[in-house]
Amino acid sequence: MAVEDEDEHISDESSFYGDEDDKERFEILTETIAASHRNQEALSLTEIARRNLATTRERSDKRFNPHDGERNSWQLHETAEAFLQRAPPRTASGEEYGPWLWVFNPFAGNPKKSVRIASFKEEAGSALDEFLKAKESLEKSMAGRSASAITKKISPRRKEAEQAILQAATKHGVTSGKWMLFLLPEDIDEYWKAVVEGTITGDLGTSAKVATDEGQGDRMPRLICIYTKNFADVEDVRRVVLELNRRGLVKNIYYKSDAYTHMDISSSNVWGFRASMYSSRDMLGSSSRG
Repeated sequence: MAVEDEDEHISDESSFYGDEDDKERFEILTETIAASHRNQEALSLTEIARRNLATTRERSDKRFNPHDGERNSWQLHETAEAFLQRAPPRTASGEEYGPWLWVFNPFAGNPKKSVRIASFKEEAGSALDEFLKAKESLEKSMAGRSASAITKKISPRRKEAEQAILQAATKHGVTSGKWMLFLLPEDIDEYWKAVVEGTITGDLGTSAKVATDEGQGDRMPRLICIYTKNFADVEDVRRVVLELNRRGLVKNIYYKSDAYTHMDISSSNVWGFRASMYSSRDMLGSSSRG
């Protein structure tokens, strides 16, 4: 991913910190967007390593960096250590580098694709408006009824709206998503180095980014996003979080689609949607290091 989210600011995701996900919703979404994976089990770490190595070997002569020559991005000639020394995120100034530092998987190819964000937002916006009208109508017609009775009536409409947004995202090519790590500045360089190393070897996702220092202070969490190509590719989403866990980077983290980011669907949103699609707890179970 690099096409959709370069305009993103940390405020887009900051309210997501601490959002909860639950097993039931994870299963519903998995059924909805990836029915072909319904019987799939988590890949073993050995299998993850084998596939990563095979992919790297196959594409070793096709290394590509869409941000070639840009100061805020890792360059093909750099090691992870050299990039971190040149632009350590803990002290890298937002004024100098912009809001994000980037690294791209050099084996992922040119990420340019048909991404119609404006068309997606129009279609998804209509679905959200329709749901909100239906929700308000139901609440008005059921005034005086118990909150649980009203919620029971609204829930199917909410699920329909969620599905409509994901379908619109797929239709218009807005399929990327990200695992998100919120870290204190004192830990950000160590974690970012591990993410950079995993990305440039092709073991993690399509790209990753980390928030720079924009004067937030040492007690304000910073965000690292690790992107995957398609939120509906549950196998790949799981593969990435397994690799993050193998590298000791996972406690309890969440995955959010860029479609939801574009529609400003964050925690405590007016539609009552959960901001996350998946959680590491659900995908890793007892194998999580956190």
